[in-house]
Amino acid sequence: MSHSHLINHAIGWLEGCLSASFDNVIIDAETLHARAAMPKPISFTDDDLASKPILATPTGGRFFGSPHTMSRCENTTWRPLLADWPDFKNLCDAGAKDATIRAAEVWARTRSSTESLALAPAIDEALGAYALAHKEDICS
Repeated sequence: MSHSHLINHAIGWLEGCLSASFDNVIIDAETLHARAAMPKPISFTDDDLASKPILATPTGGRFFGSPHTMSRCENTTWRPLLADWPDFKNLCDAGAKDATIRAAEVWARTRSSTESLALAPAIDEALGAYALAHKEDICS
């Protein structure tokens, strides 16, 4: 229909924008986070290709533990918010949680660690009455 690949203001929307889900906000944020990491340019310098550390590694040795490799492993890989890649046995042992369950856990942790903003009692009552009135209108 619109042939769009990314809609910026649709995070968390469900059912054709008729409802929203905090769990889905986390899943959508993961997707946007991954898309933001993709277009980074690739560099092909000798240092990036690690030709010297590889050549300095003896036959049968491992260059993965070299200072060159270790200095890059901390910051060069994309660290997902939700994605988890255990093998099948470990996945089952951990409860076989899918992305929706993990997103709900992330949302619960985020919500519990965030301070609620104080709202004036009069405004809180007015908003509650407004929401209740419109909920009755919608449901009737």
